[in-house]
Amino acid sequence: MTDDSENQGSDDFELPQSLRDKLKAAHESPPVPAELSAHLLASAKASYAIRLRRRRMIRWSALVGSAAAIIVLSILLLLPSHSSRQHLAQIGDVNRDGRVDILDAYVVAKAISTGAKLDPAWDVNHDGIVNQKDVDWIGAAAVNVTGNSNGASPQ
Repeated sequence: MTDDSENQGSDDFELPQSLRDKLKAAHESPPVPAELSAHLLASAKASYAIRLRRRRMIRWSALVGSAAAIIVLSILLLLPSHSSRQHLAQIGDVNRDGRVDILDAYVVAKAISTGAKLDPAWDVNHDGIVNQKDVDWIGAAAVNVTGNSNGASPQ
C-alpha cells in the first residue's frame, strides 16, 4: 500500500498552512459596530413590548367580557319571577303591604268618596275608570276563600 492511503486514516494529517489561513479567514466575522448592535437590541425590545401589550390587551378584554357576561347572567337569574299569584297581589294591593285585603278596598272607597286624586293603577277591573266596581273587585279578592290565585277576577 502507498503512503497516501495510510495518511488518510491517520490523525496526523495536516492541511497546508495557506489553506488553513483561508478557511480561518472565511469563518471569522467582522465585529458588529456598537451603534448597530444597540439599534438592533432597541428594535427587538420595542417589538417585544408591542407584542406584550397586545397580549395583555387581549387578556384584559377577555376578562372584562367574561365578567360582564357573568354579571348579566347573575342579574337575570336573581331577578324575581312574576308568578300569577304575585301579579294578582300587585293588582289589588293598593296600599303596597304585600297582600290584598279589605284595607285596600277601603283606601279606594275613601278616595272615591272624598274626591281625592285616583291612581289609574287602582282600575283593577280594567274598564278605564276607578269606581265602586273596582272597590267591589278588591273586596271580593280580599275575602276570596277558594284559594284561586290564577289571575281570574273574583266573582
